[in-house]
Amino acid sequence: MEITELPQSYIELINLLKREGSISFLINREHKKRFYNCTQRLNKLETLFGKNKVWAQIYGLYVGVLQILLTLNHKNLDNAVTAYQLAWRHIETIQGQDAEGNKTKVTFNART
Repeated sequence: MEITELPQSYIELINLLKREGSISFLINREHKKRFYNCTQRLNKLETLFGKNKVWAQIYGLYVGVLQILLTLNHKNLDNAVTAYQLAWRHIETIQGQDAEGNKTKVTFNART
């Protein structure tokens, strides 16, 4: 299911992902690398929380500010990164496909 607006709550997002099996966002093709880097930083942050909470909090501040700056004025990219940030535990795979009009379709597939 392709969505343009994030659900209003975490629970609604997770329920949508589980009910539909996957959710998709259209982002500008030029932002593929930016999206990938944002997800990698979020993954590193989760790893740090298991090792060192102080450094994880410092790195989390850095990641949060960087995410705001990189997604500013790019609503679809912001929605995709925010959805990943909220639902990463419920996402099994991420697929990217080129779409029409210089867009990339990013699909999050739910864990089963």
